[in-house]
Amino acid sequence: MPEVPTPKSNTPTTPDIPKTPPTVPLHKDSFFRRHLLAELLATLLFAATVGVVFYIFSSVPVVNLNPVQHKPAIDTSTWKIYANAQYGYQLKYPSDWHEFDSTQGASYADDEQNIVMEDDMRAGEAEIGLQISVLKSSYPLTIPSTDTNINGYPAKYDASLNYYVLQHNNRYVQIKEYSDNNKPSVTDAILSTFKFTDRITSVNSSWKKYQNIKYNYSFEYPTKWDLVPCDEDTVLIFGRCASEGTPTVSVNVIPNWSLDTFYNQHPDLTDPHSITIAGIQADEFESVAPPMDVPEPGPTPGTKLTAIVFQHGPDVIDIGLAQEPDANLTSDFNHIISTFKFLSD
Repeated sequence: MPEVPTPKSNTPTTPDIPKTPPTVPLHKDSFFRRHLLAELLATLLFAATVGVVFYIFSSVPVVNLNPVQHKPAIDTSTWKIYANAQYGYQLKYPSDWHEFDSTQGASYADDEQNIVMEDDMRAGEAEIGLQISVLKSSYPLTIPSTDTNINGYPAKYDASLNYYVLQHNNRYVQIKEYSDNNKPSVTDAILSTFKFTDRITSVNSSWKKYQNIKYNYSFEYPTKWDLVPCDEDTVLIFGRCASEGTPTVSVNVIPNWSLDTFYNQHPDLTDPHSITIAGIQADEFESVAPPMDVPEPGPTPGTKLTAIVFQHGPDVIDIGLAQEPDANLTSDFNHIISTFKFLSD
């Protein structure tokens, strides 16, 4: 008998459901790597932020809150020169300006001198001009608090009243500036030419005093320095005589010479400015020794050279300073100049 096949069951067969793979526990090294990556990203972000901030601030122009004053681009070479020998200062002013002494009309008894300079085209209007007042130290002047300078000289400035105060030789020098909004640079140009032409006299009782009998002059000099008579007309105050090199500080008298003869013999002396020494107008020359291709006798390159030359009677007086770059003799030299005098004058 044929075999009867077994009938198929109507019960649905449950499909094989894939099993969830077992969870692999997180290894310690993976935890640290994630934290290290997070810290690295935070560091890079901080560095980028700092870089951006630095770039922004470094790109902003720096404003100088204490600029050097009075350096306008105005040609003053053809201007007139006002020189005050009594109080030792000078400046230039435009050729179409005039100056006058208003001391007699001074408002204060402690005003020693008032000099007014005005534009001739505006005379009497006092819109463009300067007034320079020399005041006794006893004058109860209100000193401004703002620091500035006039052509390198320390000064105080009052912006509301537009005046400057300098101190010189135990006096106040007050400079009041009058200018309209159209020409402020003119008065700035005048102030850029201001300078003191005498030396500040200081008292130093510990210094030695030298007196030259032949030419009848004297001066004070530092106790630590030794004077050397290089010859009968030249006194070396400090350094070496000319026969051994460039004198450092010296006083040289050239008898029976004129300034014209002296300058003809020294064509290298150019562009002098005036100072007062022993009550006499003198020429002061300043220069710097240039570099030399071939070593030869003379000052070391870079040496600052000062020569003060003036006529006294039939003689020419030449006072010299040769200051090497690492030396600091300016203060001592100024004191020597301030004490120099002729005993017969």
